[in-house]
Amino acid sequence: MAAKYQLQKYCPYQLTINRSPFTVKKMPTIPTTTLQLDIPLRGKQIRNFRAAIIEATERKLPLLHNKDENGQSVNRYPQVQYRVRAGKAAAWAVGEGADQLRQWLFQSQGQLKMVGRTRSFRVVDWKDDRFDLKMLPRDKPQWYHLNRWLPLHKGKYEEWLQAPNLKTRIELMENQLASHIFAFARDMDWQLPEYMHINLQQIVHTRKVKLFGNPFVGFDIVFAANMALPPGIGLGHAVSHGYGIATPVKAFKSKAKSMDQALTQLVEKEVESI
Repeated sequence: MAAKYQLQKYCPYQLTINRSPFTVKKMPTIPTTTLQLDIPLRGKQIRNFRAAIIEATERKLPLLHNKDENGQSVNRYPQVQYRVRAGKAAAWAVGEGADQLRQWLFQSQGQLKMVGRTRSFRVVDWKDDRFDLKMLPRDKPQWYHLNRWLPLHKGKYEEWLQAPNLKTRIELMENQLASHIFAFARDMDWQLPEYMHINLQQIVHTRKVKLFGNPFVGFDIVFAANMALPPGIGLGHAVSHGYGIATPVKAFKSKAKSMDQALTQLVEKEVESI
């Protein structure tokens, strides 16, 4: 199912092509930082790891926590994202968030207090890079695997369940994916063209997720888009807590469930639970 998205229609931030509320660069080059420590960590402990780094900096580096001086959440793309990688604590940062993550690392002196315990750590992997954001020809899109993607908040989830057919559900998911990419582009000063093309290729896996006390549906999907996105970019809800990690892959044919099969089975389970 091919999908074409118009910037002004689908972007929740009301961007426009000819008149933008901020200064933009057409094809920016952005810094990224990938960090892995030797601290053992499980998914449910990401919140503790994140809190430990935020408190270690006395909340003086706002991109580590995305809140203002009054403790209120700021509506911007999370530029520091905390994760588990190979069973170890990890983080991925982009833009100015990469600089603030490095600031914490240099200040830490290899010590981190987490859940009341101070522990020494060493860096297992650390990679600084620069990535050129760019559009691609429509007939030569890049494919991405998006892991543990949370596209639907409570209101959209109910709308998704009540959709009259599978086509509508897929379109809703593609719309959400487009809005997540727009949010990233906005805060990276990347002015997108009027149209972008997204194609949800496969739904590999679905799972129910409870996060912050709220129910979500998590998806592992493969999608194609006519744009180059940095490897490891987080898309969707809760990317600061390890959800929605996208990595580029080669176009392939898979034995994974078709979208119709995956969505039908998921909806059947929801109906049974009502």
